[in-house]
Amino acid sequence: MDKQELIDVLTKNSKEAQDVHVRAANGSVMKAYYDGVLNALRNSYLLAIELDEPIYKKVTLPKEVGEELDIAKADYAIQDFDLYIGNVIDDSVSIARASNHYYVDSTNAIIKLADAWRYGYTVEKEPVSLVYVSGTNKKFVYNKRGDTSTRMAKLETPVVPSPVTSYETAYDKYKPLYEFTDAEITKFGLQDCEREEVTDDGMGC
Repeated sequence: MDKQELIDVLTKNSKEAQDVHVRAANGSVMKAYYDGVLNALRNSYLLAIELDEPIYKKVTLPKEVGEELDIAKADYAIQDFDLYIGNVIDDSVSIARASNHYYVDSTNAIIKLADAWRYGYTVEKEPVSLVYVSGTNKKFVYNKRGDTSTRMAKLETPVVPSPVTSYETAYDKYKPLYEFTDAEITKFGLQDCEREEVTDDGMGC
């Protein structure tokens, strides 16, 4: 129960108690009893509205985990996370399982999935690398064809060599042309090339 739910319950109980209080005869035991009930509910309400609202932050999930959780939410009512995660653990359903409840069968993973289910999530940034052209002493990197591709490159060439300085001086919107995920490295057949992971500060691990 969160703060607003508590306030709603206290408000409902106060209205019900007030209805009984009004009908009770003056001076009766019932009247005195509900005087006390109403005072207690008022005090509880005043305390409830002073409660600090918890700050919930969206958890960060790998892309595939978040996508699978979204599929599950489309199949289950929002309040039925317990049903969903129970079926996942029991392996009794065929829907996506949030990557086997976040790769490991652990309490922390389930708590993280529950937070993502209720409060939302952000996608974990996938590691990317610069891929150096072999035999160029790290002076050339590959770039995916785009606005900065070499004019003389053949149209059917999916990646082209570019001076590493082109990456260093590129506008931010063009830098992803030079940054390869592991899947892209495999896709373009660059597994044997030297690579360097790109950090938030730029080149270098």
